[in-house]
Amino acid sequence: KRILYDTNANKIQEEFLDENKNPNANNQKISKIKYKYNPLGKKILVEYFDTKGKLKEDSTGIAKYVYTYDARGNRLTSNFLGENDKPKENKEGIASESFTYDYTTSEKGKLILAENFDKKGQP
Repeated sequence: KRILYDTNANKIQEEFLDENKNPNANNQKISKIKYKYNPLGKKILVEYFDTKGKLKEDSTGIAKYVYTYDARGNRLTSNFLGENDKPKENKEGIASESFTYDYTTSEKGKLILAENFDKKGQP
């Protein structure tokens, strides 16, 4: 396995290689995982690929995870996508998550609501 990092020491890519250092797949048939981060160092994207460079679902049934954050670094949403780049439910039936924070009592914010939705946007 080869792991690449950015200048901030964030892992940006994992590649599974054979003994000749050629692309190979792990036991889930994933060959490469890519990560992206926002300026605060928070992970905003995780993508899984097969040996042909096409999106490939991980063990939970998701090929791409997309995250958003507020200015304080608290996660606001998590969205799960399938190999077709469309919303996909994981094994628990969740396709997206939404988080709400209360900043009236703490600058850091206290999580006061976490909601899960299916791929149709229903709770």
